[in-house]
Order: sequence, then C-alpha cells, then structure tokens
Amino acid sequence: MEASGNNNKPKQRQTDIILHCAGPQVLEVYDHFEFEGENDKNDPVNVLEKLEEYCNPRQNEVLQSFRFWQVPFQEPFDTFLTKLYSYADSCNFKEKERMIRDKIVFTVTGKQQELLLRETSLDLKKAVEICRAYEITSRNKKEMSESSQLQKIEQIAGMKNSKYPSKQHAEQQKNRNNPHILKECNFCGKSHEAIKTKCPAWGKLCNHCKGRNHFEVKCKKVHTLETKSNSDASDDSDTNWLATVEVPNKTRATALMQVNDCDVRFQLDTGADVNTLCQKFVPPTQVEPTTQKLIMWNKSKVNPLGETTLKVTNPKNEEETVVDFIVVPNDYSCLLGLSTIQQMGLLTINDGNFIAHISTDANQLGSLGETQLHVDPNVPPRALPCRKLPQALQENVKEELNHLVEAGVLVPVEEPTAWVSQMAVVKKPNGSLRICIDPQPLNAALQREHYKLPTLDDVLPSLSQARVFSKLDVKQAYWHVQLDNESSLLTTMITPFGRYRWARLPFGLKVSSEIFQRKLNEALVGLNGVICIADDLVVYGSGNTREEADADHEQNLLALQERCA
Repeated sequence: MEASGNNNKPKQRQTDIILHCAGPQVLEVYDHFEFEGENDKNDPVNVLEKLEEYCNPRQNEVLQSFRFWQVPFQEPFDTFLTKLYSYADSCNFKEKERMIRDKIVFTVTGKQQELLLRETSLDLKKAVEICRAYEITSRNKKEMSESSQLQKIEQIAGMKNSKYPSKQHAEQQKNRNNPHILKECNFCGKSHEAIKTKCPAWGKLCNHCKGRNHFEVKCKKVHTLETKSNSDASDDSDTNWLATVEVPNKTRATALMQVNDCDVRFQLDTGADVNTLCQKFVPPTQVEPTTQKLIMWNKSKVNPLGETTLKVTNPKNEEETVVDFIVVPNDYSCLLGLSTIQQMGLLTINDGNFIAHISTDANQLGSLGETQLHVDPNVPPRALPCRKLPQALQENVKEELNHLVEAGVLVPVEEPTAWVSQMAVVKKPNGSLRICIDPQPLNAALQREHYKLPTLDDVLPSLSQARVFSKLDVKQAYWHVQLDNESSLLTTMITPFGRYRWARLPFGLKVSSEIFQRKLNEALVGLNGVICIADDLVVYGSGNTREEADADHEQNLLALQERCA
C-alpha cells in the first residue's frame, strides 16, 4: 500500500484494494470471516491478520518435532542445514542450536561422524565448520583421484596404440618372418625349419589313420574316442559322484600306478563312487560305450567318453589289480575311488573310531504323546473324489501304503467319514515315493494353537559360553506324535486302493509344526545344554576349559539319551 501511495486513503478503500488485488477466491474466503465489530471488517490490519491465520494455520509442534528428527542427510551440507533450521523454527525448541547440533551428529556417518565425536566441547558453529570442511575435502579428493585414474588410463591406451611395438612382440614378429629358425614341427614331431618341404612327414602316410603329411606320433586321432549315441542312455543311465576334480594348487594324496605300460599318477579320492582314467592312456579299441553320468563336487555333470576294465600294477610291490574305469577327457584328473583304494590296500578305515555306542531301532517310531485336532464347526466337511494314479506308479504306491500300515502310520478305514481328503504322491531324489495327504480343504477348517516357534535369535544367547556341540535330527519328526481316534478320522484320505486315516501326525497340516514343537519342548523340559528348532537338536557343553566343556557335553548327551530311551 505504501509503494502504491494508497496508505493515506481511508481504511475501507485500502481494504477494497487488498481484496481486489487478491482475487475472487480470497474475496470468497473474506466473506466467511468473523469479526468482532463492523468496523473491524473494513480495517486492513485486521483483514491481513485474518488472511495470515487462514493461509498459515497453527502447526502441531509434536508432528514438526517428529519431522525434524526424521530429516535424512543430503548433500550439499548447507541444504541439509537449512532444512533443519526450517523445522526447528516450527518446533519451538528451547535450545534450538543444541537440538540442531545433536541432529547433525546423529545423522552423518563414517569419518564425518568420527570427526564430530572427537570434539570435547562441540557447539553448533564448530559442527557446521567441521561438516563444511569435510565436504569440501571429500570433493577435492575425489576430483584428484579421478584425474589420476584418467591419466593412468590414457597412459595404458597410449602404450597399446603406440606405433612402437614391445621388444617381445618385435621378437615374435622377427621369428615369424624368418623361416630358417628351427622349432618343433606339429606334423612330424622333430625340429626343423618352418618350411613344409623340409618336414620329413611331407608326402608320407600316417600308420594310424592313413592320412597324409603327418606321422603317427602327431596324429590327432590316436587318442580320440568316438562316442556312440544311445537313445536309452538318458533313461537307464547311472549317476556316480566324483568328490574332487580339477582342484589346482592343493596338496592331495596320490599314488603312482602303471596302466597300459604307462606311469599314471592317480588321486586317491575317498568321496568318489567310480574310478576315472584320462583318454590319453586308453587306446580306442579298449573303450566301450557307457550309459553312466558323473556328477562332480560342484554338482556339474560330466558325460564320460566310455568305460573300460584294465589291469593296474603297483610298482612298489608289483601287485596287479583289475579295475573298472570310466574314461574322461584329458582335462580331468585320474581318480581311484574308495572301494578300489581299500581293495588295493592303500587306505584303511578304522571303524572302531566312529561313534558306535548309540543303538536305535530304525523301524520303530517313538512317541511324544497324543494330540487332538480342533476344527471350526462353522466350516462344513468336504469329501473329495479319488485322484487318478498313473499305471506305472500304482504298484509302488501300493507297496508304500502297505509299509505305512505295517509301521502303524496309516490305518485302513471302512466306516463312513465326514472328511475325505485326497492323496498326494511325491517322488524323492533317490527315486522312492513319499505318501502325503493333500489337506487344503481340511486346513481351512483346522484351528491353530498359535504356539511360538523358536528362532535362531532366541537360542543363540544360550550358546555364548558353549565350546563343544553335537547335532541330532529327529527322523520322521511328525510321526512321533499320535492322533486320537476322532482326530485321526479327520485325516482320512482316499486312494485307488481304499481309504486310509493317519494314526500319526501327518505332514502338510498347517498345525503340524506347532503341535510337534510343543510336544518336543515338553519332552525336553529340565534337560541342560539341549536346544531344539523344529526337528533339529543341539547338545552343547560349556566350561572354562576344553576338558570341562567335554565333560559337560558328555553329561548332557547321556541325559538326553536316557530321556529318549
């Protein structure tokens, strides 16, 4: 108003000018303002105060304080500092500078935070100076580092693009252009000038392949094995494991043997199921096709070139052993597997040194007590039809069902049941079958116990003083929990061979893990040095010395065995 020369005009005139300049939206807001008196409505000071209150409503100090402490660090530092000042003004801090200082120290990280914490009497001014200096120093250091790296790249590029070749390259080029220098020939195996007419094999026939211009000693087909395709190889192939293949710079147990009048260095591999021999030691006439496949230690697969049976002589004692070999490419190692190593007397396994004082009946299931399943009465029961089973699996499925009945896991059902689930058949990696219940409809009705399952974070603190450990696994874990008759009928499943109910807690129910964990914890109550997560148990021994820990571990392990007996 003062700039336009209207501050001397009447108050109502000034108010009209303000509303006219503000626009129709402000005029609409102005009409809804409440003033104490009629004259206040035409007072430009009161009008501006009302407009300021409307445009800048009262802020929530608690919310602004929360936003202040949530501000993330950002570069440049001055932008971050300005934002802190803005939030601090609306927070009404009594000690604003101290709050901003603390926020800076808490937010920055790394070397910058370390520099701030070194100061014994740190105020806001000093904190800002340190942060600004650190930011400038970091920027300059980065610029100098990038410049130095760029110079190195330019130097390397200049060396590569130089028109002056290196001394080694010049020497190689000189030898290449000079055919009178003697070197070993790839066709005859002798050293002569690099001129084909000077080669003794020029114009001659190979005794092995009848090819021209090379001798048998350099024939590329001497050690080549022709692999014959077998359409049934993928279906009937056997898989064997090689524990160690191609491990450079490692000290391994080896033995020098004679095979086909050749000295062969074999690696003694106790983790190998078969013996391997490189193709360079085997003539093609001794190799037969094979359907076997090899899996190395890193789970990569190797297709062998064939198999053979050869006589192996130990030069130390002149003993001869007939060994079955899998022929592999020359890139792989020659291995002797565990059975052959023991047969040749190169390795002795002391069975007496293994743990042998624990005896269990693998066919007998333990018992963690009986449990009852609870269903929601508002969920109606469902009886599902039988799934079709491939003809090729029917015999094996029938055998597995009979086995589970004999073990007391399944019980045939003849009476009517409200719940009927379907059967699921899973093929294990070893080829055997696993019979499961498909409990999707039943799971919708089952009511959980909501028992807390332990995690690693829960058990790790108790292992802080442990020194000796033993790990045990509960085999067929859920089957150690018995179901009462009513709950067992709920798990009835239909198969092509009739209906069966589970007498033991089956896999797949959404309540199985909680019930099993509760039962197992109840069985282990009072045992020292024993913790469990799911079906894994750890027995540990604690002590100031290894002897004390061993004694404590042995005592805890024996107590667990007595509890399980």
